[in-house]
Amino acid sequence: MADLKDIMRSIRKLEGLNQEAIGDCCVAVEKVMADNIERAVTPEGENWAPKKDGGKALVNAAKYLSVKPLNTMILVKLTGIEARHSIGTVRGKVKRQIVPTSSTVPENMQDAIKEQLTKHFERLVKERA
Repeated sequence: MADLKDIMRSIRKLEGLNQEAIGDCCVAVEKVMADNIERAVTPEGENWAPKKDGGKALVNAAKYLSVKPLNTMILVKLTGIEARHSIGTVRGKVKRQIVPTSSTVPENMQDAIKEQLTKHFERLVKERA
């Protein structure tokens, strides 16, 4: 059985969990967003409007996507014409959203983040045992 000092040591290890896991969380979020682009859906899973010729829109958009840690936050940056498509300010006013705009993180991104945090948490707990 662990004594109080061991338990306290384990709890202190958890203090850095978010900073330790943030890099993996960014990779997971970028993967989810790239998958959304490949499937031509919004962050919430709604289909994008098709191109006029019926082809797939923004097929190279993932190249203009950057997901990086900023302290313990995930910073998503989209550049190029793809950024304008994401907010609907292109000629034709067709919006093909790539970056979430609400304060709510889409469920698939939440799941990806939770998976990474759980992985890091379980590793820390196992180190204690």
